[in-house]
Amino acid sequence: YKERIAEAEALQEYGLRRVLEDILIMEEEHARDLMTVLGQ
Repeated sequence: YKERIAEAEALQEYGLRRVLEDILIMEEEHARDLMTVLGQ
């Protein structure tokens, strides 16, 4: 997602960039939640 965010910014597609950032944030939160549940 980070690569796509940079591409969207380069193309001045700020709406798309925002959506991709939101997805990235959700994915990172999900990964942290999994680590917490799994005790790692």
